[in-house]
Amino acid sequence: MILFGHFIPFHYLVIGAAAAMFALSFVLRARSTKQQAANDAELAEGARTRGWSFATDHSPDRLVHKYGGSVRGVEWTAESATYRRTGRTRGTWANRTRWNGAAPPLRGQVVEIWPARGSGIQTGVELSPDNPLVRMLFRPLTEALGVDESRTAELLNVREWNSGGALEHHFMIRATDPATAERLFGDDARAALLAYGEWAAQPDSARHGGGLILALFWDQGLTILTHWADIEGVERLTEVGGALCKGGAGS
Repeated sequence: MILFGHFIPFHYLVIGAAAAMFALSFVLRARSTKQQAANDAELAEGARTRGWSFATDHSPDRLVHKYGGSVRGVEWTAESATYRRTGRTRGTWANRTRWNGAAPPLRGQVVEIWPARGSGIQTGVELSPDNPLVRMLFRPLTEALGVDESRTAELLNVREWNSGGALEHHFMIRATDPATAERLFGDDARAALLAYGEWAAQPDSARHGGGLILALFWDQGLTILTHWADIEGVERLTEVGGALCKGGAGS
């Protein structure tokens, strides 16, 4: 190949192009690492001002931010995870936040809070955990909860509870025993849940992680799943989670 009047062997051009691409990728990776470190530092400061703990657990494929603290005397932890790459991990809830609070465990039953117009268990639909398609549909959920898919049967063994009032505009509540749901949702828990539902319905909430997937009272206390949440989204989760945990403790 002739370049500027000089003959340059083609393999030299290939080597040069590869070297240039490698150098560019190195620069971009270094810039990304620097930006991520700055973001982590900002999150750590935000957590510190709120009296929370903060840690990171990053890998080439995944970014994880871990928070922890106490609200209303309830110990809690939260983990926000997002994937850098798509592929096998690309799922409905791959980028998500999981909030866990120390509510009294429910033995042998569950109470579930789904978004009213979400992708939860729909009213009147009978689903069997023995159905391979059902297990496949619920696998992303059990993975996000961090449990074995054998627990799908527990998530399906529920029926709708009529919560009454404004809550039904935002949430659908289902329970193994609706009487248990009745005991869990006192005035404070209802008010906090309603406030969260109204906040999540605002367009601006989406960028903070306002998308509830599922809130679950079960033998592990209270677990709340949302789409990926930033520190403001985690703060909102903590407010409603703390109130729900206290409601469970007083039931």
